Amino acid sequence: MLGPIEIKAAFFYRLPFVMGKAICLFPFIFYRAAEPSKCSRVHEHYHWHQALRCGVIPFYLVYIAFMPFHGTRRSHPLEKPAYEAQKRCEEEP
Repeated sequence: MLGPIEIKAAFFYRLPFVMGKAICLFPFIFYRAAEPSKCSRVHEHYHWHQALRCGVIPFYLVYIAFMPFHGTRRSHPLEKPAYEAQKRCEEEP
Protein backbone atom coordinates (compact mmCIF):
# COMPACT_ATOMS: atom_id res chain seq x y z
CA MET A 1 0.00 0.00 0.00
CA LEU A 2 1.21 3.47 -0.81
CA GLY A 3 1.56 6.03 1.94
CA PRO A 4 0.92 9.75 2.10
CA ILE A 5 2.64 12.23 -0.17
CA GLU A 6 4.66 14.40 2.20
CA ILE A 7 5.46 17.97 1.19
CA LYS A 8 7.54 20.54 3.04
CA ALA A 9 5.90 23.81 2.11
CA ALA A 10 6.13 26.86 4.35
CA PHE A 11 4.05 28.90 1.88
CA PHE A 12 1.03 26.72 2.66
CA TYR A 13 0.81 28.24 6.12
CA ARG A 14 -0.21 31.64 4.84
CA LEU A 15 -3.69 30.22 4.34
CA PRO A 16 -6.11 31.19 7.14
CA PHE A 17 -7.29 27.65 7.98
CA VAL A 18 -3.79 26.24 8.59
CA MET A 19 -2.77 26.78 12.21
CA GLY A 20 -0.39 24.03 13.27
CA LYS A 21 2.98 22.66 12.25
CA ALA A 22 1.44 20.34 9.68
CA ILE A 23 -1.85 19.47 8.02
CA CYS A 24 -3.13 16.29 6.41
CA LEU A 25 -5.19 16.94 3.29
CA PHE A 26 -5.51 13.42 1.96
CA PRO A 27 -3.46 12.11 0.17
CA PHE A 28 -1.00 14.86 1.10
CA ILE A 29 0.64 15.88 4.34
CA PHE A 30 2.02 19.43 4.31
CA TYR A 31 4.74 20.33 6.84
CA ARG A 32 5.88 23.80 7.80
CA ALA A 33 9.36 22.64 8.82
CA ALA A 34 11.97 21.64 6.29
CA GLU A 35 12.58 18.53 8.40
CA PRO A 36 9.53 17.63 10.50
CA SER A 37 10.13 15.72 13.70
CA LYS A 38 9.51 11.99 13.81
CA CYS A 39 6.66 12.53 16.28
CA SER A 40 5.03 15.24 14.17
CA ARG A 41 5.08 12.77 11.30
CA VAL A 42 3.50 10.10 13.53
CA HIS A 43 0.66 12.51 14.36
CA GLU A 44 -0.06 13.39 10.74
CA HIS A 45 0.26 9.79 9.55
CA TYR A 46 -2.38 8.91 12.13
CA HIS A 47 -4.77 11.38 10.48
CA TRP A 48 -3.88 10.02 7.06
CA HIS A 49 -4.82 6.52 8.21
CA GLN A 50 -8.02 7.82 9.86
CA ALA A 51 -9.08 9.31 6.52
CA LEU A 52 -8.20 6.11 4.69
CA ARG A 53 -10.08 3.96 7.21
CA CYS A 54 -13.21 6.16 7.51
CA GLY A 55 -13.34 7.36 3.96
CA VAL A 56 -11.84 10.68 2.96
CA ILE A 57 -15.05 12.70 2.62
CA PRO A 58 -16.71 11.34 5.80
CA PHE A 59 -13.49 11.94 7.76
CA TYR A 60 -13.31 15.60 6.77
CA LEU A 61 -17.05 16.15 7.23
CA VAL A 62 -16.86 14.79 10.77
CA TYR A 63 -13.67 16.74 11.47
CA ILE A 64 -15.26 20.00 10.32
CA ALA A 65 -18.52 19.25 12.15
CA PHE A 66 -16.67 18.98 15.49
CA MET A 67 -14.57 22.13 14.98
CA PRO A 68 -17.13 24.61 16.40
CA PHE A 69 -17.22 22.60 19.63
CA HIS A 70 -13.59 21.51 19.96
CA GLY A 71 -11.49 23.59 17.58
CA THR A 72 -8.55 21.70 16.11
CA ARG A 73 -6.73 20.98 19.33
CA ARG A 74 -6.43 18.10 21.75
CA SER A 75 -10.11 18.03 22.76
CA HIS A 76 -11.23 17.31 19.17
CA PRO A 77 -12.35 13.64 18.98
CA LEU A 78 -10.26 12.99 15.86
CA GLU A 79 -7.23 14.76 17.33
CA LYS A 80 -7.16 12.91 20.67
CA PRO A 81 -5.85 9.59 19.30
CA ALA A 82 -3.35 11.38 17.03
CA TYR A 83 -1.98 13.33 20.00
CA GLU A 84 -1.82 10.10 22.03
CA ALA A 85 0.24 8.47 19.26
CA GLN A 86 2.47 11.55 19.16
CA LYS A 87 2.92 11.45 22.95
CA ARG A 88 3.90 7.75 22.84
CA CYS A 89 6.48 8.64 20.20
CA GLU A 90 7.86 11.47 22.36
CA GLU A 91 8.15 9.14 25.36
CA GLU A 92 10.26 6.59 23.47
CA PRO A 93 13.86 6.40 24.67
